[in-house]
Amino acid sequence: MPRQASDSAFLSVPPTAVAPRGAVSGWRRAVLVQEIEQLFLEEINLVVWQRALVLPPDVPALPDAPRRLMRVVEADDLSAAAVADALDLPGQSAFVADISGLCTLFHDITDASEIGIRLEVTDRQTCPKFHTDRVFLRMMTTYHGPGTEWLDQGEVRQAAAGEVLLAKGELWGGVSGACVHWSPPLTPGQWRVLVTQDAVG
Repeated sequence: MPRQASDSAFLSVPPTAVAPRGAVSGWRRAVLVQEIEQLFLEEINLVVWQRALVLPPDVPALPDAPRRLMRVVEADDLSAAAVADALDLPGQSAFVADISGLCTLFHDITDASEIGIRLEVTDRQTCPKFHTDRVFLRMMTTYHGPGTEWLDQGEVRQAAAGEVLLAKGELWGGVSGACVHWSPPLTPGQWRVLVTQDAVG
C-alpha cells in the first residue's frame, strides 16, 4: 500500500514578499554533481543542479490525463525496474532511468532507508501559495512544463525543465531556514510533469 511521504506548511505570501523571519534565503547553482555539497553550508537552503540533460523523449507522452502518485521504495533497490514498478511506468524508458539515478543520488546525500517518490502530471497549479515543506530535504525535478519557483530575498526565481532542486525543509534546521517555493501558474493547455523525492525512513 502506498504511503504519503510528507506534508507542507502553506504560507499566504504574495510573490513579492520576503522570506519568513530568520530565513537567509540563500541558494547556489551547481554545474557539476560534486558542487551539490554546497547544500551543507549553513547559509544555504537550496541548491539548483543545472545538469546537462536531454529530456527523456517519453516524457511528452505522459500528459494524457492528470495523475498524482506517491510511492515509497526501499533504498536497497533503487533500480529502474523497482522505480517503474512503484510508479506503474514502463521499465525500459529514459524517464524511469533518470528517476532511478536521482533516487540513488538522493540516497547518497540523505542515507535514507526508504525514499518517497511523487509523480505529478497536471494541468493545474497544484501548490498555489508559497510554502515550506515539513521534511528534512526535498528533491524536485520538472520534466515538462514550467519549473518550480522559489523566493530569493523577495525576488521570484524559476528553475528550467530538467534542473534538479535540492530544497531544505523545516526539519533540516540551521540559520538558513527552509526553502520557500511554489508550483508556477499554468496557462490553459499547459501541462507539468514533476517528480519529487523525500527521505521517509
